[in-house]
Amino acid sequence: MLKKYLVFNLLYFLLLVLVAVVGFISNRSLVFGAMSLACVMLMVFLYTITRLQGKFHRRTFIGLFAACAGALFNVLIPGHHSLILYTTIAGLISAGSFTRAFYLDFRSAPELDKSGAKIAITVCFVVFTAFYFYLRPHLPLMKLPVLICLFLNALLVMMAAFRNQRVNQSSFKLVLSGVILLVAANACIAQVFFIKALQPMGIIIPVLYLGAYYLITLGAAERKLIHTETPV
Repeated sequence: MLKKYLVFNLLYFLLLVLVAVVGFISNRSLVFGAMSLACVMLMVFLYTITRLQGKFHRRTFIGLFAACAGALFNVLIPGHHSLILYTTIAGLISAGSFTRAFYLDFRSAPELDKSGAKIAITVCFVVFTAFYFYLRPHLPLMKLPVLICLFLNALLVMMAAFRNQRVNQSSFKLVLSGVILLVAANACIAQVFFIKALQPMGIIIPVLYLGAYYLITLGAAERKLIHTETPV
């Protein structure tokens, strides 16, 4: 996989290192500028490999575009009173587009891997419920919005997990790993925003996001349906 897209992987790795360095020196504008550039690279890569043929790749592309918009908001309107709202909406659109893309693969053969689906649902219920109760004491006016966001994140993870046995294993593992990193980044954002900002978060959060988008994009590029009971 690394050799297959060698030039792209090297360029993306260098950009990831740049993001970590500017995150270490706490240059917020440069961090989000580099993140925007990374999303553009991923969109160009996905288009080049797939030509956006089919709903799956188009929805994944829209997810990357929304992620890019969220990063750009932080560059173009830093400190604006509506910045949190704009970035949250962009993040929800991005996650929603990814979820809708993964749902296509689940719908292609909905009767497969019922035991795996039960495990995914149980794990998501336990983990996201526990995290909500961890955040709850710090959410005086935000309990319902945070609960909705956690539900949407859980749905994203479940849809990524439901792709098992419906697509090739390399795509399944790449996408699921990327989604887990994406949810971890969102959890770090919640920790910083609602509880306490920790010093390493300036490096950890952007690196998690870029790693997540990279894995999801690579998984989308490598996707091959194994079972197709329903046209998608």
